[in-house]
Amino acid sequence: MAAALNGIKRGLFSNEAGEGSVPNAAATATVHHPVQQGFIQSMGVFVDTIVVCTATALIILLSGVYDPATADVDAPAR
Repeated sequence: MAAALNGIKRGLFSNEAGEGSVPNAAATATVHHPVQQGFIQSMGVFVDTIVVCTATALIILLSGVYDPATADVDAPAR
C-alpha cells in the first residue's frame, strides 16, 4: 500500500496537475465550451499518471535491472 501511495504521489507530481503552468496554457485555449478543455486537461493527467508511469514501472520491473529481493531499503535516497 505504501509503494502504491508513493507511486501515485510521484505520478501526480510528474504531470504538474494544478501547479500553474498547465492551467495557464489551458486558459488560452479556444473551445466552444469550457468542459471540452477540462476534459482534454483531465485526459492529459490520466495519460501521464496512469499510462506513462505504469509503463515505466513495468519496464523497470520486467527488464531485470531492478531486483526487489536485493534492494537496499535502508539506503539514503540520491
